[in-house]
Amino acid sequence: MRCPPRPACLADPVRRARAHVVAVAVALAAGVGAAAAQGDTRFVGELGAGVFAAQAVARGHDTQYTAMPYVYGEYGRWFGRVDTFGLKTLPLGNGHLELVARFNTEGFKADRPPLTGLRNRSNPTPLGLGTAQGLPFGRLFVYAMYDPSSGGAIAEATFGTRVQVGSLKLYPLLGVEHRTAAWVNHLYGVSAAEAASTGRRAYAAPASTVAVTGLAASWPVAGRMSLEAQWRYLWLDGAITDSPLAARTGQHRAYLVLTQRFD
Repeated sequence: MRCPPRPACLADPVRRARAHVVAVAVALAAGVGAAAAQGDTRFVGELGAGVFAAQAVARGHDTQYTAMPYVYGEYGRWFGRVDTFGLKTLPLGNGHLELVARFNTEGFKADRPPLTGLRNRSNPTPLGLGTAQGLPFGRLFVYAMYDPSSGGAIAEATFGTRVQVGSLKLYPLLGVEHRTAAWVNHLYGVSAAEAASTGRRAYAAPASTVAVTGLAASWPVAGRMSLEAQWRYLWLDGAITDSPLAARTGQHRAYLVLTQRFD
């Protein structure tokens, strides 16, 4: 649909994005105030830095390695879980209802020969709700987030448990991720205009549901320092692999970080 002379069709997504940002900011401020009022201002968890790797799905792109800080812990009602950050609000089951934001790197540039002439795909900016539920044999993480830039959404559930082998801690992971058609099209769709100008096949992606498996590990190094590692594999479905932009049927993601424990 073409925009009328006034950019009304652009205004609504912008207003929605601003509303999400304002809502998260207000909630975070309220959480800080609550934590301060309770006198709970200590960070409990792990801080560190290391190397993060994500295998590229798009054609012409290689595995991306990035040096980044690492956060997994809580400061009052604030929390950080590697790439997911947010605020605990109301008690819910064996956890809390959470306001969350995600650092996402699924986007890519069309600066390689297989993608020449196509538009760049920006990183999604997911904002939404979540919870981390303590279970008898592990922990269940559930998130539902909206991306203002694409108008798409993602919902996911991940279960992790712990296995102790001497001083080594292992965390097997199983999960499922569902992306709406708007999200998948933002990344892997090819519009009719792009197809006409580049000669590539037009592609309108449906929604995508992928299984996730993984394993995390923690090795004590010295004192409160540990070496943390995680590997995940996404079993990509046809919604993604059928795209003329996709080069893989699965994706490896991993990180290796050195952390310091605080409690």
